[in-house]
Amino acid sequence: MSRGPIRCSGNTFVLRVRLENRRVSRAWSTGRMVRNTAVLLKNETDSQGRPQFVQQAHCICNDAHALAAVRAIEDLAGLETPPGARLVRSLVQAARLVQDHMAHVYQFHLADWADPDEGRLPIHGHATWALEARVCLDRALGLLGFSAAGCRAYEVGGLPPDMDLGPAVLEELAGLVTQCRDFVEQTMLLDLADLAHTHADQTHAGQARVGRSRALLCLGDLAPADLHEDGPKHLFPAGLLLQNGDGGLASPRPARLGDVSEEAVPDQAGEDARCYGLIPGPDGRPIAWPNNDFQGPTAPRMNGLACEVGPSARLLAACARGHGPVLGTARRFMNTAGLPLEALNSSLGRFLARGVESAVLVQTAGRWLEALERHRHADDLRGSHAPNRPWTLPDSGTGTGRVEVARGSLTHTIRLDDGRIERHDTLIPSLWNFSPRDGHGVPGPLEAALEDMEVADPEQPVEIMRVIHGMDPCNPCLVLVEDCGRTLLVNAP
Repeated sequence: MSRGPIRCSGNTFVLRVRLENRRVSRAWSTGRMVRNTAVLLKNETDSQGRPQFVQQAHCICNDAHALAAVRAIEDLAGLETPPGARLVRSLVQAARLVQDHMAHVYQFHLADWADPDEGRLPIHGHATWALEARVCLDRALGLLGFSAAGCRAYEVGGLPPDMDLGPAVLEELAGLVTQCRDFVEQTMLLDLADLAHTHADQTHAGQARVGRSRALLCLGDLAPADLHEDGPKHLFPAGLLLQNGDGGLASPRPARLGDVSEEAVPDQAGEDARCYGLIPGPDGRPIAWPNNDFQGPTAPRMNGLACEVGPSARLLAACARGHGPVLGTARRFMNTAGLPLEALNSSLGRFLARGVESAVLVQTAGRWLEALERHRHADDLRGSHAPNRPWTLPDSGTGTGRVEVARGSLTHTIRLDDGRIERHDTLIPSLWNFSPRDGHGVPGPLEAALEDMEVADPEQPVEIMRVIHGMDPCNPCLVLVEDCGRTLLVNAP
């Protein structure tokens, strides 16, 4: 707990929560961010006069931004990813997703759900095993050309010609995937099931609607378990889910990028305008940013709906479509945990979803490796890198790349004009989850999930922290809790 002056040195989310009788009566999600990709790349060209693209965004989700940018360029050039390259990319994505999920469950936010002093749950003792499983995934990623310098699987049009995917490499990959799968299925899922039994009250009775999102969104990603032309296009299909009045989820609606809008500066009025525009710290003075380059978070919407993105959204969108590989794993785990499937849309459900999605991914990775055996010839791997498949960019046009990352849906949109980049825009998952109310008064997902939530101790608001951590902000987050005429500042790293 801190009561000193607040200084924000960079991108920061700020959540202001008002309590009445120990319940959240209103929440405002705001902050400041720098979004300068379009500014940095506009009209820039390389030494050969071509548009100057960059693969990494120098942020916490570098590899995901790289893939989204590559997909946007492929969309511009009209390139279809060859099946072998698609399988390799999915293996890299899956490994990175599982690594992130393990870190969140065992290192980052376990204290939200399991007190180490109680000693009743074995999950604390398994953190070292989780690190060992992450090391296995690191080795697998190295075999697939992934390093701090970049990802060789994420090249425009296909894989580089000298990438080794011979029998020895595939055999080693299969062994590493098996080791990781054993940990996820035999340790991680059991740990989370124990945790679910301990906190079952979080998703039942009076808590049934607390912490839930009204709309869940997945834009669709990763190769399906079986590559068939008449089968599903993605392991996690695109879909928009709305909550029913009874707390359940309706049938999925289409999720099209063309239906996404982004309100840059929501037109607020009255108290909302004051709370979003001027955030006072505990000393009564506004929170200070170093300069005017930082802009307030935007309000992205899908068909006017404020949508949560992330593992829970991906899993429930797939389950709502009856997608076998995801539905079967999710049902088995939730039955073991003693919870209905819909409980994935809750504070506890967001934490459990990391384990369920990890299980889906490590199981499917084995299928992808088997399929890769059948797609190892040059045309299925190299695509545009093959001598007979040159490609060019149009002088003008728009290309979009979407990627599902641990935090949720990421989108890159590149617009070319006369052979140069006119704009390169990104829409990151945290802008979906931490968006403010829009001009129509529709609250963002975090704001809505906190409504009417009971907070036992305003100075240690663990209930609020669980929702924030579950929605996984990519920036530091400050929480200002107003209770009985006083303002308390809580850091939520």
